[in-house]
Amino acid sequence: MRVGIGLMGGFALALTSASCTWITPAELESARGSLDDDQDGYDADTDCDDADPDIYPGAPDTWYDGIDANCAGDDDFDADQDSYVADADVGQTTLGVETSGLLDGGDCNDADAASNPSRTDTWYDGIDTNCDGLDDFDADSDGYASSQHDYVETTNAAGTGGLEASDCDDGDTSINPAAVEIWYDGIDQDCLGDDDFDADGDGWLPEEWVEDLETTDADCDDTDSEVNPTATEVWYDGVDQDCDGASDYDADQDGYDSDAYDGDDCNDLDSDIHPAAPEILLDSADSDCDGGNDTFSVSPLEDFAWTGPHSLRWDENSTDIFLAASSDEVTYVSPGATSSTTLYQSILVLDWSSQDLEAGLDSVIQFQRNAADPGWTLAPSFEMIAKDEAIYGTFGFRYTSSGSRGLRLAAYTLDTVGRKGSSHVPGAYEHLEDLSIAEDSEGNLHAIGCESSDGLGQHIWAAPETLADNDNNGTESFDFSADLCRLHFYEDDPTGTVVASTANGLEVFTFERPDDDAGIEALDSASTYSSYAPLDIEIPRETSAAWIVFADDITGDIVFLDDTGTETTQTISGGVMSVDVRVAPDGNFVLAYVDGSGQAGVLLGHPDLGFSSLPLDPGFTATDAAAHVDDDGVYLLVAVAGTDELAVGTALLP
Repeated sequence: MRVGIGLMGGFALALTSASCTWITPAELESARGSLDDDQDGYDADTDCDDADPDIYPGAPDTWYDGIDANCAGDDDFDADQDSYVADADVGQTTLGVETSGLLDGGDCNDADAASNPSRTDTWYDGIDTNCDGLDDFDADSDGYASSQHDYVETTNAAGTGGLEASDCDDGDTSINPAAVEIWYDGIDQDCLGDDDFDADGDGWLPEEWVEDLETTDADCDDTDSEVNPTATEVWYDGVDQDCDGASDYDADQDGYDSDAYDGDDCNDLDSDIHPAAPEILLDSADSDCDGGNDTFSVSPLEDFAWTGPHSLRWDENSTDIFLAASSDEVTYVSPGATSSTTLYQSILVLDWSSQDLEAGLDSVIQFQRNAADPGWTLAPSFEMIAKDEAIYGTFGFRYTSSGSRGLRLAAYTLDTVGRKGSSHVPGAYEHLEDLSIAEDSEGNLHAIGCESSDGLGQHIWAAPETLADNDNNGTESFDFSADLCRLHFYEDDPTGTVVASTANGLEVFTFERPDDDAGIEALDSASTYSSYAPLDIEIPRETSAAWIVFADDITGDIVFLDDTGTETTQTISGGVMSVDVRVAPDGNFVLAYVDGSGQAGVLLGHPDLGFSSLPLDPGFTATDAAAHVDDDGVYLLVAVAGTDELAVGTALLP
């Protein structure tokens, strides 16, 4: 409270009063609190420094001068009164404030009580609330500011605001533009925004990270951006640029590497030319890469071991192409099988799909099977006719002990898979040397057999339905001495024709189709060509013209006789030993032959126009050869037999 008199004035008054009154020291001390020595209007009880008129309650206070001018009792270095001072003011005392100089430092903004070391910092608000001096936009302190916020200088943190604001995950110190990317962990460590499963950045994922490989292609090298499914392939550099998985040395993608790079493809720019391609005959290209323009591979069948293969015959129905081969013994593994089969004195019919010849052998039909020695041997001849319902064939057999021989007309049904047939056994005679099968105009099947030792011919015939009941319509033995015989029925002619090699040369016989329960009793000689000595005779079934083709032992030529008896010959170097004939849909002839040295070959052409000769090289000495042209006239098929081998090959006709 203000008093109107100072200490000295009161003392003077006491001295001049009429009577002197002395006060005690205690009274003096008690009175001192009411005094105002510095005349600032505040007595000593309320004035924190009654000796300084600038210090009193309510006086303007100047922070950081060490004077509590307003007597508030505050530390003069803690302006925001948050109990923290700046580091530079630690230990600085305030005049008149006994507790001053004891506060902790670290206050980065002494004008804001919300900013001091005890506060929890709120990231990305632009204020260093806890005074740690860190950039408020670099929460993980990795030296990169968040890319997710508007980057500015941080209040209370001098020197901030200069970081690169490109941190894509400011909560992880291992993620920033300077980090080393770890691919395929699903984390973008270097903050480039790349797909973590596309290391080379070409837009394609490796196979192990593609969800559906059936609909999406994969990157086969995720370390090279120039390698992906859309890249252009650079051939022969050893790199699969387009990731198609194909050999880099197979530019035409036919499955064979170029021969310039240790492969077998002689033309790697044409997918139709490679070692497995069928040769296109009579053109200028080596389609099968065997080194010759018109040579083609004739290779032994895999998984077959033969003893004495013979009597090769081709035929075809509407779905399949068949090759028959008789043998003394054969061991083989059927397609798709895991174990082998061994047969004796048996006839196999090999089956290819005519719709997909290049797929290879489809199945093996056991037309005549013997799992053990049957006690008889096969005749050295077999013929067949292939129909959709069955394969019909004829073969001869002779019992080793008794010498009895037989002629069998047989069927292998394709729909029900069964063997049917009927045999004619006249008694003990020498083996049939040749035999033949033919179909007459009414669909009946006829088989004849001939030999020259005993001079006894045989005939058996049956309708297909009769044969299916293991029966026949007639059999007969008749006088007929011939070592070769071929049977044929011309279209719409009930008369049968037999062409034979007899002691008289080449003879042509005819006969009337016998009634039921009877066979040929005799043959009527129609014409004789005494200047020939046939080694093999063929009557092409595929033409209505009456052609007779045979290998002549006298001249060594192949002889063609037309229906007028006009002769045309084709000379074979070394002389011809056997011949097989087919007529293509275009009317040209295709012949397979074996010459006197065991060299097999093919003739393409026509007797009236001449032939082109193509050698066959199965890798062994040939004993028999047969040819076939498919019903579309596209493929030539050949088979070559040796003593213990059998090889097949295909080519495309021109």
